[in-house]
Amino acid sequence: DDWAFAEAGNVKCVAPLMLKQVHSLGGSIAVFHMPERGFREASFEALKEFLEGIQERNLQCITLSEMELKSSKINTDSMGNKEQS
Repeated sequence: DDWAFAEAGNVKCVAPLMLKQVHSLGGSIAVFHMPERGFREASFEALKEFLEGIQERNLQCITLSEMELKSSKINTDSMGNKEQS
């Protein structure tokens, strides 16, 4: 759990740990805890570092709605091969 490190005071490891789990092929879903005043405020810094890391890899973030739309445009033929529609 990445936040076990953060709660132990090692906030700088959250974004690098999450970036190691990003897959450029097929995509990934990243979930950050919602920060509150005085609680998990480090989420803002971790999110900023994570987004910078995504940008450095020439990847992009999209919403779940956009991901659903893109995945619905991919059909599978009778052999299980994916083809764009």
